[in-house]
Amino acid sequence: MKAGFIALGRHPLLIPALVVLNILAVVGMFIAYREPHGGDLYTYQALADGLLHGEYSMWWQLPVDVPDTLRNPGYPVFLALFRIFSKSLVPVQIVQTLLYCLSVFWTVKLIQRLGGSRAAVTVFLLLLLPSINIAFYNTSLFAETLTLFFVTAFMHVATAGQLGPGRAVLMGLLLGAAFQCRSPLLYLPFVWAAVVWWSDRRRAVLAPLAVFLVTFVATTVPYGLWSLRNHGVYSVTPIEGGAGVLHFGWWTGRIPGHTENWYWGNFASVEMVDFVPPEQVPAEVEAFDAEWRTIDSAVAPLMNSTDTLMLAAREENRNLFKSFNSRYTLERERLLKEATLRNVKEKPGYTFLHSAYTAVRMWVTGVQMDKFQGASMVGKVAQLYPFLLTLVMFLMAVLLVPWALLRDKGLWKKWLTPLLLCVYFGLIHIPAHIQSRYTIPVRMLMMALIALALVKWFARRNSAASTGRP
Repeated sequence: MKAGFIALGRHPLLIPALVVLNILAVVGMFIAYREPHGGDLYTYQALADGLLHGEYSMWWQLPVDVPDTLRNPGYPVFLALFRIFSKSLVPVQIVQTLLYCLSVFWTVKLIQRLGGSRAAVTVFLLLLLPSINIAFYNTSLFAETLTLFFVTAFMHVATAGQLGPGRAVLMGLLLGAAFQCRSPLLYLPFVWAAVVWWSDRRRAVLAPLAVFLVTFVATTVPYGLWSLRNHGVYSVTPIEGGAGVLHFGWWTGRIPGHTENWYWGNFASVEMVDFVPPEQVPAEVEAFDAEWRTIDSAVAPLMNSTDTLMLAAREENRNLFKSFNSRYTLERERLLKEATLRNVKEKPGYTFLHSAYTAVRMWVTGVQMDKFQGASMVGKVAQLYPFLLTLVMFLMAVLLVPWALLRDKGLWKKWLTPLLLCVYFGLIHIPAHIQSRYTIPVRMLMMALIALALVKWFARRNSAASTGRP
């Protein structure tokens, strides 16, 4: 059977057939989810329209300046390029689907560059075929598909040959673009450069690595200067969100089923694991609200007349987030950070267990237990399918990839960059609110590593069976 599997991977018609099936699956997902979706749909559109009117703001129609505090401009700029010509989102969805397909092509090229056989490409395409959780974002107004494209493009360039100045500049630009879509990627270039230097230790690599880092840093400067001009601080990431995400992320395990109304209206999902007894949840919700009341009352005196106009406008458009003035926002972030650190110190056991669970959930699509229990059979299957699919993928990754690396020490250097990207995406988002979509940009890289490792496992088992060794 194992020999048959390897032989199957060599069949000349199998890869073309899988390519066609994957294309049909992508087209099917496009048709099924062609209605624009995504919780950030309205805010991204508003920011894009603001850019076209000369303001980086969701509230550009107001008679006063309300500079954005929430998002890096990467995805709004992407949308604005389309909205110059049409307000329809169909062109955006089509281009995102094409970027997804190009990402698939580059991932196949990566497998081949890493020494993968036709069997490894076959396994990757087989793994990708049922992975509708990735193609789902092609028609959504989230930055995941665009970030996937930039990350995969970076991977494609990074593995194309010896690192030189020209390639280093392009790689810096690609990670700079990815960072403007997802601000947690700020540290990735520095981590990657440090690991590459540690693994290589040649002086010749220092200059291109320096060029790479300088290029990346240069891409962050325009937004940093914009923040300095509009918020009085030089910040290459939005002045709002970091502390708020950490704060709510810490509380999610203690307030399942609760929607907060203080910040962005986030919902704490009802997970498969209880971190507090269900009867204790109401008390935890009250403690969460009490903490927020203290913070809210402390920053309330910092509100100004611009905030009043913004809040009045929001009564007519609840789809947009609040954008308070700079002093208010910065002070609120500081207080949220202090509250989170205090909570971590007071409950280290819960913090560790919840973080460990989140480390897995970042890769495994969860089952919303409150919705699952009341769902029809079709509804239950709709939730179980992505859960089981992503769980199997995760287990294969954590079992097969380390096995392959331990069996062949030479793989570490070859697999270094895709492995580092996957690990970085998984770790950097642990403190955040549990959302498995944050790892979408590296799911294809993870599947590429699984495919390479799985073929090695089959080959080894086949070799052992033919020689009679266990």
